[in-house]
Amino acid sequence: MAEFDRSIFSLAPKWQSRIVDDTRSRDAAARGDRAWHALRLLLAALLLTAALLKMHALVMQPLVGIGLFASRWLVLAVVQVELLVAFWLLAGIWPAWAWRSAIALFGVFGAVSLSKALAGEAS
Repeated sequence: MAEFDRSIFSLAPKWQSRIVDDTRSRDAAARGDRAWHALRLLLAALLLTAALLKMHALVMQPLVGIGLFASRWLVLAVVQVELLVAFWLLAGIWPAWAWRSAIALFGVFGAVSLSKALAGEAS
């Protein structure tokens, strides 16, 4: 009986196997799209939260520290960039460029954090 079933499937036209492959690739693409949307929303929420907390700290507390990283203007610029990238991710416009911008922004944040840590500053 197993040989009979195999012989039936071997007689199936080639186009049917392509349909199955296309369906699998569409399912994988749909999973990838869902993962991208979830990550996009998570990163946007993270950036919005960070921007709002920085704005709150600017209004309620004096800046602590000396140098460029303690400048009120620089912190305001960072807040604006965070908000811009967060809203860009939420909007979903030009997703490849939004993704690259988010990666670059987090890379800059990592480099600044590393330089502060190596200088012995408090976080």
